[in-house]
This record gives sequence, structure tokens and C-alpha cells, in this order.
Amino acid sequence: LVACGFVCGILIQGNAWVSMISKSLSNLLYLALFKNSKANTMYDRDNIILNMRIDSMWFNLGFWEDDNKNNFQQACEELALLLGHSAHLSSSDIVLDVGCGCGDQDFFFLSKFHCKKILAVDLSTYQISVARERFLPKVESSSKLHYATGSATNLFNILSRSEVNDFLDGKQTQVFDKVLSLDSAYHYSTRSDFLRDSFQLLKPGGRIALGDICLSTGVNLSELRIFAKIGLQFLLKRGNVPLENLYNIEQYQALLQKIGFRDVKVEIITENVFRGLLVFLENHKK
Repeated sequence: LVACGFVCGILIQGNAWVSMISKSLSNLLYLALFKNSKANTMYDRDNIILNMRIDSMWFNLGFWEDDNKNNFQQACEELALLLGHSAHLSSSDIVLDVGCGCGDQDFFFLSKFHCKKILAVDLSTYQISVARERFLPKVESSSKLHYATGSATNLFNILSRSEVNDFLDGKQTQVFDKVLSLDSAYHYSTRSDFLRDSFQLLKPGGRIALGDICLSTGVNLSELRIFAKIGLQFLLKRGNVPLENLYNIEQYQALLQKIGFRDVKVEIITENVFRGLLVFLENHKK
């Protein structure tokens, strides 16, 4: 079983990165929390604030380049495309996508990679209902895509439901060729529980691919200066990120290997995530 993917952002990379990333996350929290106080969960309707089009409900940090610096949807699609390539998605794959949001990414994966079938999971009942309404009428067959509400840390409970069991042809272990988590796993309580369940759900030779956030190489939370630590802990709490999920790249790789994953690969894309996000959010607030 292979673990691969990319690190969406490195939270600590010198004081300049701390300042820039804190500002990006603060702006995102402003848009997401203060303008949307009635949402049932943190991300229920936040995507409406950031997407400029009524047919788009993407919500991730984005992969920002010069040609998409003012286009949130395109940046989100680029990040999803990078994840799909990292996972080596193909037309023969049965895929579990955890943290699917309002479903844009799963319809994107079907359209770009023609996966055999995708089970898409999210904790938000609102987002799953929106995803079903928006995308199930568009897929060629009900056997291609199924949306389910549930926790990333209780995946076996989701698979035990009759409608999910039918979608997966009665299988409940070693079901999936690929497991995906796009800009979501750092929220899970805890990420390690999700990774262990994913390992058991993957077929032999399967692959997990994540777009995620962790600390820089060699950085430990206990070694940060007191003010940096206090500020970071405040942002984590407001962003619904458990402190237990904050570890560095080496610790992340060691955890994956301890669970049983092999050939762990990490691609660092900090430059193409937080800098572009900061510019977009500053302009969007105006």
C-alpha cells in the first residue's frame, strides 16, 4: 500500500511564513465564520462566500499560479487535479473521497479521470444534500457516484449502511483502489484514526493521496516561541484543527509507515498555496 500526495502548506517556515500564513488563515476565518454565523458546521455554506459563480461551490486552499490568481474555482480545480495525478486515478479505480464538501471535486474526478465509482463522504448533512441535488442527476449511472454523511474517523460505520453496502457490492474491507482527502484531513479528530481505517479499507497495492497541512522539516510545536505558539493554537482552535494533528513532515511520514504504508512520497507546494490565497482573500474582502 502506497501513501503519496502533497503538503498544501508548511505552517512554520521562518517568521515570514508564520506571518503570511497566519494572515491568510485569519482572512479565511473572517470570511468563513463572521459572515456565516448560522452554519451548522464550520464549512456548511462558506464556499458561497468565495466562489464567484452560482454553479461553483468549491472549497479548498487552491493551487495558485499567475493565470488563475483571481479565480478561486480554477485554483481549487488545479489543487484537485494535482491530487488526482498524485493518486494515479484511472478508469478502473473504486475511490473513497473523504471530506467531499458540496461535491464539486468528485464530479471533477469523474470527468477528468473517469473513475469506475466514487463513494464521497462528508460530515456535513447540508453539504451532502447539496452535492446529491447538484451532481447525481448529471452522472451517467447511479453506480458511478454515491454521497454519504459520516465521520472520517468512523468509516466502517458508513460502509455498514445498506445503501452504501449495495453501492460497493457488499464489500466492507479492502474495498478501494484509492482513498483521497483533499485539504481536509487536518480537521479530523484525529487524522491518525482516519489513516488507520483507510489502510484497512484499501485493497492490496492501493494508494492513499492527501492534500494536507503539517509543520516544516525539523520543526516541533514544543520548540516554538511562546507568542508564535499562542497565535498558532488560537488559529487552530478557530479553524477546527485538533492540536494532535500538528506534526512535522518526518513525523507524518513515520506515522504512515508505522500504520503500514510504503513508498511514502511528499511534495511541498507551499509557495503555490498560501501566497496566492493571501492575495485572493485580500482582494475578496474588499
